[in-house]
Amino acid sequence: MCGLLAVLVAAMAAFAVVVLPVPRPAFWFWLIYSGTLFPLQIFSRRSSACTPTPTCTTPGSA
Repeated sequence: MCGLLAVLVAAMAAFAVVVLPVPRPAFWFWLIYSGTLFPLQIFSRRSSACTPTPTCTTPGSA
């Protein structure tokens, strides 16, 4: 179900960037494209998937 929603949102975004006269279409294209390369978890300060191990430490833990 989540995949279908993602496809629907992607199709609407692609239609908007290509067909509709949106302001700064290059900005929107690069924003969407960077979201496919760099998931939002990268931009969050602390990832819940990272447990402190010798190879994965959280900031401030010694």
